Amino acid sequence: MKIAVIGGGNLGCALAKALIKKYDVVVTRRNPEKLDFLKELGCEITSDNYKAVQSSDVVLLTVKKSQVKDVLSEIHRDKITVSFVAGLTFKELEMMLKKPVKAMTMISAEFGKGVSIYYSKLADDDNDTVERVLSCFGEVFRGDEKDVDNLTAFASSLAFIPKIYEAFVYSGLRLGYSNEVAKRIALQVFEGGVELLKSYEPHEIVEKIVTPAGTTIEGLCKLMERGVEFGIIDAIQACAKRFETL
Repeated sequence: MKIAVIGGGNLGCALAKALIKKYDVVVTRRNPEKLDFLKELGCEITSDNYKAVQSSDVVLLTVKKSQVKDVLSEIHRDKITVSFVAGLTFKELEMMLKKPVKAMTMISAEFGKGVSIYYSKLADDDNDTVERVLSCFGEVFRGDEKDVDNLTAFASSLAFIPKIYEAFVYSGLRLGYSNEVAKRIALQVFEGGVELLKSYEPHEIVEKIVTPAGTTIEGLCKLMERGVEFGIIDAIQACAKRFETL
C-alpha cells in the first residue's frame, strides 16, 4: 500500500517517519528540498500533489485549513482521504471528498507513541484500511466528531511535557547535579512514572512512596498549594476553547 502525505510540515513529517517503516510513502511540500531528510529514510518527495495522490491508495491531509480548498482542487477526490486539519468539520469534508475521514493524532506518532481518534461513514473494509494506517502512530480509537476535536487539546498538551521536564532538570541543577546528570535523572523519573502507571492506579503509586512526616508528603503539599493539577486542567481546557474558534 502507498500513502500520500499532503503537507510536509511538522505533523506530516512525523507521520511519514512512522509510515515509512511499513508502507511506501510520498510526501508533498511546495519547497520539497526541505524534505531531503525524509528522502534519506526512503520517502518519495515531490511538490506535485496531483502526482502524489494519483499513485497512492490512501491520502493523509496535513495542511492548514486555509490551504485545503486549493490543495483539493489539484487532486483526485475519490480515494480514502484522512484529514488531520484542525478546524475543518466532517460536513465540509463530505462536500469536498468522496471518502472522507476526520482524524487527529499527536506529534509523538513519529515513534508509534501517539493516540489517534477518527470519525468516518465509510464501509467496514475502508475503515479497516484507515485503522491499519493509523495504527502506525500508536493507539487507535473510532469515535464521533467531538471526540476527534477534543483530542486536539490533548495533542497540544504534549508541549506542556517539555516544560515540566525542564522544571525537573532545574531542580536537579539547584540540588547540585551537573546538567547532564540532572537531565538523565529527570528523564528516568518520567520513564519510570509511565511504567508504574501501566501497572498501578495513581493513588497506589503515591501510597507506595509517601511515608508519614517524610520528604514526599512535603513536596506533594507544595504541589497542592500551587494548584498544579488545576493548572494543567485549565491549560488543556484553554486549548480546547481556542480550537472552537478555528
